[in-house]
Amino acid sequence: MKRLVLVGGGHAHVHVLDRLAESGGWSGAEVVMVAPPRHHYSGMLPGYLQGQYGEADLRFDLPALCRAAGVRFVDGLAIRIEVDSGQGGRVHLSDRTIPFHHCSMDVGSAPRTWGVPGVKDHALSLRPTSRVLELDRRLAGLALRGAVPKPGSAASEQGAAASISGPVVSEPRVAASKPGPMGSAPGAAVVVVGAGAAGFEVAVAVAVRSAAEVTLVEESPQLLPGYSARVRRKAHAVLDRWGVRFLPGTAALEVNDGQVRVGEGRSAGSDEGPATRSEEEAAVSTRDGARPSDVGLGAQSTNRGRGRSLPSDLTIWLAGAGPPPLLAQSDLPLTDEGFFAVDQSLRAVDGVPVWGAGDCIGLRGYPWMPRAGVYAVRQAPVLARNLEMALTEEGVGSFHSYEPQASFLSLLNTGKGRALLRWKRLVYEGRGAWWLKDWIDSRFMRRYHELESATLEEEDSQ
Repeated sequence: MKRLVLVGGGHAHVHVLDRLAESGGWSGAEVVMVAPPRHHYSGMLPGYLQGQYGEADLRFDLPALCRAAGVRFVDGLAIRIEVDSGQGGRVHLSDRTIPFHHCSMDVGSAPRTWGVPGVKDHALSLRPTSRVLELDRRLAGLALRGAVPKPGSAASEQGAAASISGPVVSEPRVAASKPGPMGSAPGAAVVVVGAGAAGFEVAVAVAVRSAAEVTLVEESPQLLPGYSARVRRKAHAVLDRWGVRFLPGTAALEVNDGQVRVGEGRSAGSDEGPATRSEEEAAVSTRDGARPSDVGLGAQSTNRGRGRSLPSDLTIWLAGAGPPPLLAQSDLPLTDEGFFAVDQSLRAVDGVPVWGAGDCIGLRGYPWMPRAGVYAVRQAPVLARNLEMALTEEGVGSFHSYEPQASFLSLLNTGKGRALLRWKRLVYEGRGAWWLKDWIDSRFMRRYHELESATLEEEDSQ
């Protein structure tokens, strides 16, 4: 019997579990998943922080999904993948080793720190996505100790009710109202580093939820680098609506307890290209392999001077995706940037029996491919089919091929039941876009929650 080890519980591997549950398993194959027991859907993280969703709404219960799929679940983190030449290999955990004939990687990415001192000790990231629970607790803690929100605000009267299952949502505020009436003290200071899609959504979510003074820092001269000028204009209006201060051309130099030191970032003249360029065009690989929206925070910057300090009771680091440490410790082919190098079948480019999907991979021939959840979701059916073929020896040599889509629907949460939609040339911000985003996200999660519930009901009846 051949053994497949699924390392990580990301979106693509969750789809593999769904396919196994639907098919009743793959003949002659044993499947094992190695991962922490909970994974959270990235598309709903900003909504969770605002209180639009409870934690259960965006949570994958991996042990329950594994039971439904007939997969053995191992709670843990892989620290190394060892590969024998063409003959399988071993997944090493801290307390055990699991041999495999085939292995698949879907472990996401790590925060890219760009060598900035203090990020690991004093900043909070959302990689992996389960860290959203810690961010929620930190925001609730600021409110409970009186730093957020300001006295007399609607959120201050309800702040004690903030919890993982139901964060507080405050009423809209504009920048002019931030100081509060009669010279009242401002709220806590929150600094979000990185003004790509994730940084924009999280900055808005924090401002919607609380009375914090939110500052969004971006080294490039533009908000949402890589998006069109029309999208950016609407995004600027959203930040103004919620009183978020935006500092373009500002590089994070050092993160300390209570402050972030910043300096001059890239000027408009040194930006990657025309302001009207599309996101897909802007995603072409740069010299270090990152998208322009991820490039430059930290050690890449020049002309910074001595810098200045921004007060920060909470620093959220969303400055791009880097390779997970597991890859550097493993016997796997890597891209120049350190990601797992795969071909269009999603198998290792050197032919070893290891496959991959999601943010941890670099796809040969497509260096521009963004690290966005929609790509992992599209990769999932190809990965599942090819893993089944490899294990059952059906169609070997004619694996299915994955080609990343040139365009994708972008829906960014802009707070209080609104979203910003970008589809090709169409740009719209409003309640209709939120309805569409909520419908897509909720439908995506419903399938897996129904599978989890069916498994639990079956176990209760036994």
